[in-house]
Amino acid sequence: QIVAEIFIIKTPYDDINEIKNGNIAVAIEHFGLLIALAILFSNVTKEALTLDSNTMILLIIYFIISAVLLLGVPSLITKITTPSTMRNGISIEDNIAKGNIAIAIRSAIIKVLLAFVVCSILPFNIIELI
Repeated sequence: QIVAEIFIIKTPYDDINEIKNGNIAVAIEHFGLLIALAILFSNVTKEALTLDSNTMILLIIYFIISAVLLLGVPSLITKITTPSTMRNGISIEDNIAKGNIAIAIRSAIIKVLLAFVVCSILPFNIIELI
């Protein structure tokens, strides 16, 4: 929930109002974020069997690293992989706010793929080391 709220604050548009007004691109972008968070959360919960202080500290560290990656990296990768003709000189967030579905799908897919990458390179089984 916290990462989703930070993401909403980070975007230059009001996600909820845009979705209510029928902006499909914002809905796709937001859906991608929620799927990515679900993937990260499922990776943590399947490994965290006990909730002692060490586990809680690792959970917080894991989500801080994940949040930083999900908030910054997808926009950068989307910008790099989107041709300038598709962006029309406008930022990724502004394109999504204006309803560019192709860029929103690309951004959502990148978020989900990044979540899988984070789960594979940042395994939560670090608890076993403590």
